[in-house]
Amino acid sequence: MSVDKDMFDLFCKKLALCKVSPGERIGILSEDLIRRDYALAFAAAAEDLGADTLHVNISRSRSRATCMSSVAAPSSRTGRRAISMTRESFSNPTSAGLFSL
Repeated sequence: MSVDKDMFDLFCKKLALCKVSPGERIGILSEDLIRRDYALAFAAAAEDLGADTLHVNISRSRSRATCMSSVAAPSSRTGRRAISMTRESFSNPTSAGLFSL
């Protein structure tokens, strides 16, 4: 599946605001096909910035979950962060939507 260039650019800017750097781990949680294009574009943008991604897709039927990961090796960084992909975080582009775990 190809990634929309405008969405990819938006997520690159969002991740740059979050100061995502090479070697960091980014977790992406999605459900079935809901906003799958967002999840794929977000993962592509994170990987473009050098981050390792872990994409977990939960099935609505609750019978299965799939994990699509590009994490090749453990990160040397000890910090863990999650990035909000909510509608509210995109309505305010100055808000990084970054949380420490």
